[in-house]
Amino acid sequence: MRVVHSLSMQGNPYFGDLVDGIKARGVHSETGFLSIKGSLRGTRYDVIHTHFLHDSPLWCVDDLARLAWYRLLGSRIVKTCHNVKPHSTGHPWVAYLAEAIVNRVADHVIFFTDGQRQEFCEYYRFTPANSSIICHPYPDNYCSDVDRSAAREWLGLAVDDFVYLIFGLVRANKNYDAVIEAFQTQHAENDKLLVAIGPHRSNPSEIQAFERCKSLLERDERGIVSNLEYMPDEDVPRYFRAADVVIVPFTGTTSSTSFMLSVSFEIPFIAIGNSFNREVLPERCGLYIDTLGELSQAMLRIKACNLQVMQREIASRKPALSWERVISDHIDVYTKVLNGGS
Repeated sequence: MRVVHSLSMQGNPYFGDLVDGIKARGVHSETGFLSIKGSLRGTRYDVIHTHFLHDSPLWCVDDLARLAWYRLLGSRIVKTCHNVKPHSTGHPWVAYLAEAIVNRVADHVIFFTDGQRQEFCEYYRFTPANSSIICHPYPDNYCSDVDRSAAREWLGLAVDDFVYLIFGLVRANKNYDAVIEAFQTQHAENDKLLVAIGPHRSNPSEIQAFERCKSLLERDERGIVSNLEYMPDEDVPRYFRAADVVIVPFTGTTSSTSFMLSVSFEIPFIAIGNSFNREVLPERCGLYIDTLGELSQAMLRIKACNLQVMQREIASRKPALSWERVISDHIDVYTKVLNGGS
């Protein structure tokens, strides 16, 4: 079996882990660009696993043409729904149509949760013929045994500080500026906000979102420790171990690697309560909000919560989200698709 993961982008470790894990099970797994010239020279794939599509009109047509060509050559198509609604895109209707077309013609669609699948069916107004639920695994790329006290000392934080964290590349829908504003407006003397963010630069709205965060920090950085530059992997655990709570106020998404880092580091969260988040980690693991207007109050409320109980609850969920299980489930899907099953 030869599987190629066709990506328009590869912005987090998830894809590399998935490809490597499948390869370790004896399946020929790789990432690649679907080359029509290559196909004329004999390149063939049993399964094309598509994760993301381009959203610009020309690149979108190119994606669809290449998928259609390889389908004619006999390849089966598996599509993972990372997010139901295309977000942070300069061409929303193009992104919508591309997702609708590929998910309709795919031999199998993978969803992360059943709630995500239901939301997908309502949004696109059809149900994929064959689908399965394989939850987004938690990233285990980072060392998790970093000492909390040492991490706080490295970041210049005191033992009794209550520390919030925002982390990741800035997209317009991540609303990191709302977190920074909420903290600047209202925080106690020993409250601290760790800002570990970087520019995404995929389109003007993403650039503006980052510049707004940067402008807010330049205006008032009291109680804030910020890093707006590239962060080496070995430094990431220091931020998560030093923090008490991670804030993930993303709107318009149904999955998030940043949210799954809450599982990696067993850290309570404040997050938008979408179907994916609530199904992966229940309310007793953190605080959910329905709108950004609830953010400030949630930042106050979580200080009164028993964070140790939340941490233990998160830890108890990790076995069901292991990479071993995810890899096995993916290989089962590929095998069923090639055997003509669902």
